[in-house]
Amino acid sequence: MEEKWWQKWWVWAISVISFLLIVQLLFNAHPKTKWLEAVWTPGDLLTFVGTVVLGYIAVYQTKRANDMTEKANQIAEQANQTSSRLMDLQEAEYTPIITISRFVGLSNANKGSVYVKEFLSKPHSDLIVYEMRTIKNEAIVGLSTALIEPNTTLDAEVFQRLYELHLKYKGKPIIKKIRICSVSFLGIDYEKTFSIETSPDLSLNDGDEYPFFLVLIGNESFTTETNESYKYICAPMMQIVVEMDTMQGKTFIENIVIHKHLVKQPEAMLNTANVEFEVSILYDVNEKS
Repeated sequence: MEEKWWQKWWVWAISVISFLLIVQLLFNAHPKTKWLEAVWTPGDLLTFVGTVVLGYIAVYQTKRANDMTEKANQIAEQANQTSSRLMDLQEAEYTPIITISRFVGLSNANKGSVYVKEFLSKPHSDLIVYEMRTIKNEAIVGLSTALIEPNTTLDAEVFQRLYELHLKYKGKPIIKKIRICSVSFLGIDYEKTFSIETSPDLSLNDGDEYPFFLVLIGNESFTTETNESYKYICAPMMQIVVEMDTMQGKTFIENIVIHKHLVKQPEAMLNTANVEFEVSILYDVNEKS
């Protein structure tokens, strides 16, 4: 930092020499007025001025030390903030997250199919392999679990609502096991939760992506507006709670909220009406204590 003019050495040298000359002149003068005569000696004056100068130097040095201490504290605080940001970045980097790269909900025409019979004959936590056919008759195969309405029976007509989700994993830790704990349909005055506690038999590496199907099953048509089950497809949000176990022995809980919209008119690419599409998806992941 550039020195101020009064901090330069030659300014102090001129000041000291000038002061000594003034003292010399004053004590060699012989004033005619008695009260102007000095009552102290040149040594007394030099001692007094020296004490004042030393006091000023002490105050200046104290201020300088305080400034240096304050600057050191600021540097330490900045270092702590930088360290905290680096730790946050590292924590985010090692926090696993399952994203949804594709979401669509539609009614399946396979009423009373083998899938329904298999789902109804198994506990809700069991998984089966589900085969979905596109409009071009292309097969999409993935694991699936059922969301079964209470009191659903094969003695009456059975309806299915199929939700296709592509689960994509992002994160450095390898996931050795995941559990889909629950699926909820949420509306302004409506909430329906299915506790399923199902564990797909798969591990996840960064970038892995798998199709997964949720099959909603009941004895009422999900697309008939007068039915109670119509609230499922009208609900603006679907919430999925997932638990992930890493190879490092940590468990994370992820809350996925899908904001969805029902398109009632026939959709060209899927060749069907009453299709649910994602509007936005929110993810929240926390380590389980």
